[in-house]
Amino acid sequence: MNNKMTFEQIDNNIDGIINQIAAASADIEALRRLPESTVTLLKETGVFSMAMPKSMGGAELDPINQIKLIEKISRANSAAGWCTMIGSDSGYFAAMLPQELATKTYPNPHVISGAALSQTGKARKVAGGYMVSGRWPFVSGCNNAEWLIAGCKVYDGEDMVLLEGDIPQTLQCFLNMSDLEILDTWHVMGLRGTGSNDVALQQEIFVAEEMTFSFQQPRSFQDGALYQFPMAFMFNFSAVPLGVAQSALDFFLSEANKPTRQVHQAGQFLKGRALKDESFVQGAVGEAATKLRVLRAFLYHEVEQIWSLLKQGEMPSPVQQVAFLAATTEVFSGCQEIVETLVKCRGGSAVYQGNPLEQALRDIVTMNQHAMTSPRNQHQLGRALLGVPPEQILL
Repeated sequence: MNNKMTFEQIDNNIDGIINQIAAASADIEALRRLPESTVTLLKETGVFSMAMPKSMGGAELDPINQIKLIEKISRANSAAGWCTMIGSDSGYFAAMLPQELATKTYPNPHVISGAALSQTGKARKVAGGYMVSGRWPFVSGCNNAEWLIAGCKVYDGEDMVLLEGDIPQTLQCFLNMSDLEILDTWHVMGLRGTGSNDVALQQEIFVAEEMTFSFQQPRSFQDGALYQFPMAFMFNFSAVPLGVAQSALDFFLSEANKPTRQVHQAGQFLKGRALKDESFVQGAVGEAATKLRVLRAFLYHEVEQIWSLLKQGEMPSPVQQVAFLAATTEVFSGCQEIVETLVKCRGGSAVYQGNPLEQALRDIVTMNQHAMTSPRNQHQLGRALLGVPPEQILL
């Protein structure tokens, strides 16, 4: 694999495998995780290195180009897009470690990390580090990951450590997946192929202080603009629903010449017409296509605003930060509305298993349940704009 790939190289490589990713969709769904063959294909494109620092052989791509790549993969298969989005965050986590330690942890830029940002683990203070235990849910791509970035609350003995305002002190710990047990919990409605199982430590293990970091006191050992904003791993998050919604629209348009069923109305049978000739379908398609363009442009605008500041060595204001999170919620919910509209227009055939619209609906509804797409984000933006102090959101 060639290190330090450019966007154009990775993009061309993805074009070369995209049909294979799409063809594997049924296997991905049935297996409830990405097959090793699919992960290998994705690794060979270089996409998992896109957020890795150039100093570590990565591509260090700007956020918009990351979004474009993840959306393209998500159009072919939602689970592949989701797992690539999660797995490529290794670069952001590597930046949290001193360079020498980061290089040992990530000996090549294509190493995949899983992330459990919910603080369901326990990190008990000991000399030189922490004794860590716990169980973490929703670890997407855990079967293919080498590291888990596990969220914990910090304990001193049996007492939880509290910060000002009685806020629990939190920590992210680098855990090797070989020390963890993957629990077969991912039996779900949608995004079945992401393998987002629970993982657990059956007994405490020692994690050295230098193999931890906290979002409450963020740090970066890399100078690049990409690594100065603690929430940078969220930049490409919304690419997945955009890809799923675009895929649903593409499929619907491919069906446009098919006739609708005969309609019984007021005692008479009306002759079936092609989907494209139905006025309500024309309106719905126009609205869906417009909304998708608006959502994509909106996301690009919010990301580019923050990226422009970071390149100048500045940090986004609190309002800009919550506005970005609110945009995430808007993109996810808007894409769900697009898919729901297309499913409704296609009629009964869209509910059968194997129909791409049926899977798109299940997947888009499931990803909208993610904690980072909560309406809480828009609530926080309202508070910020009104000058009301923000509520604490634990990471």
